Amino acid sequence: VASEGPYSQANISTWGNFMAVSNSEKTILLYDLRNGTLIDKIGPFNNYIFEAIPNINEGRIYFTLENDVIIYDLYNRSKADVISNPSRVSTLDLSPDNKYLAICMDGFLYIQEIASKQIVFMKNFNLQTNKKMAYSVSFTQDGKNIMVYTAKGMKMWNIESAEEVKMDFTGNKLD
Repeated sequence: VASEGPYSQANISTWGNFMAVSNSEKTILLYDLRNGTLIDKIGPFNNYIFEAIPNINEGRIYFTLENDVIIYDLYNRSKADVISNPSRVSTLDLSPDNKYLAICMDGFLYIQEIASKQIVFMKNFNLQTNKKMAYSVSFTQDGKNIMVYTAKGMKMWNIESAEEVKMDFTGNKLD
């Protein structure tokens, strides 16, 4: 994959065939990983993109732009929808079934159903620190749990029960 400026982050699509990369030029680069070619360049935008997630099956890219999550339609090359938030979105993730977005901002995590925009899960991960930003959020492969990585470490919750899943993050469940 050819380089175009310093990258701020990269995410691979659910099936592993595509990668969306945001760079210092405030653009999103979309690569086909099967042959290593750049297939689209989106932007530039007015602000940096902290996260960009490809969903090629539905022809969309989900990305953060300040307080908003932009749902970008690759076919029409335009914003399909905007999910506005009260503060800056630090990270997001798309569920394995492509139905939900996990969004982190200012010490809060919430999961929103994309189609209905209904919030189905919300958690305050109360860091008790000035650093309220989540660095990363990820669904587990089966989509049943959600993990947030912050300045205070990692936490994982079962989405259905909202109970914290105690893990030592070597893959072993703690009792």
